[in-house]
Amino acid sequence: MSLRSWFIVSLVQFLILAAPGAYQLNAEEQTYVVKKNETLSAIADHFGVHITLLAEHNNLEDTDIIYAGQELIIPDTSAGTPDSGDTYVVKGGDSLVEIAGQFGVTVDALVQANVLAEPNTIFPGQELAIPADSEAGSRPYTVRNGDTLEIIAQEFGIDVEDIVTSNNLDNPNRIFTGQVLQIPGGASETEAPAEYIVQKGDFLESIAAKFGTSAFAIAAENQIAEPDKIFVGQRLVIPSNGAYTQSTEALPHSIKQKLDKTDGQSGRWKNIVIHHSATTLDTPVTMDRYHHQRGMENGLAYHFVIGNGRRTGNGKIYVGHRWNKQLDGGHVASYELNKVSLGICLIGNFNKTRPSEKQMQSLKTLVRYLMKRCNIPKSRVKPHRMINATECPGDNFPYRRFLEEL
Repeated sequence: MSLRSWFIVSLVQFLILAAPGAYQLNAEEQTYVVKKNETLSAIADHFGVHITLLAEHNNLEDTDIIYAGQELIIPDTSAGTPDSGDTYVVKGGDSLVEIAGQFGVTVDALVQANVLAEPNTIFPGQELAIPADSEAGSRPYTVRNGDTLEIIAQEFGIDVEDIVTSNNLDNPNRIFTGQVLQIPGGASETEAPAEYIVQKGDFLESIAAKFGTSAFAIAAENQIAEPDKIFVGQRLVIPSNGAYTQSTEALPHSIKQKLDKTDGQSGRWKNIVIHHSATTLDTPVTMDRYHHQRGMENGLAYHFVIGNGRRTGNGKIYVGHRWNKQLDGGHVASYELNKVSLGICLIGNFNKTRPSEKQMQSLKTLVRYLMKRCNIPKSRVKPHRMINATECPGDNFPYRRFLEEL
């Protein structure tokens, strides 16, 4: 190779390595070769990293497009989260979104703490000051694909304006996947559950024994229809000890306050009807929009919705405006029954999976409250299928066991 050719090749290599966004492998990181039929989501779950972080480290524009034999860089997340008020030295491939997520602060807080004129331009070796938590009693939340501020506010039971104010958002309609938001109001109403990555030789009974819970509870929490079919690398949420039938939890204080504020019109409500949404990714907001599109003047057909942990809080009770305003339901195919029947919808398709443990806990405490408040006997608590010709709430809804526990 001539001296001129050697110089040109060396220059090109230098420019590639020095280019903004070019990623260099750190000693703590590893590479992984994609196998046939693997998805980026499954690989991210296996290594315990966020799919957005994995995509960013490998300059992937479309998280749905990877191929067998492709070599991916797996970012190191073993260092943990240092205390607030620390400093951080930027590594090759880092972004402010990624750094903010690691320390549980917002991008805006990082920008302000370091007086960054151009947030998209940081460089390896740069030292960033990590600010203390942006708000006492707040908790970080990483925006997921499909999220809106309205959905996030619904999930945490707060107003959109609370999130806007806490995060200094100029435009509430512009949030992005991977963005870390501070959610005001402290920790969620229930402690974050433990997680476990399935190892070779594991089965649900052995995992349940490790955590002092039951295989049924783990299957229900993770919506596993076939408990014998779990796989190595699968991420499982481990519920609190005991199956839902032994729960003695009361309604969360904030929910009870909302219910107590409304005049329950004693004597009006005669029935409680239980439904499922038949899809796993519904939210009260999307359901309300859909019911409006179907011509329902009052939108959301149910008085209450219970989330499943996907795009809604797992077991979180959402109080609809039909309860708040004491409006007729729109959830059964009978004008007369809608006038006297409270509707509760659990998000999920219980022909394919079972309700989560937390959903069943919340359903039981909510129904007990409504029975007492509205003087409704247990015999009037029915699944939708006992009123109309429908499969709702699905073959896997444990109605008999639930009724025995009321």
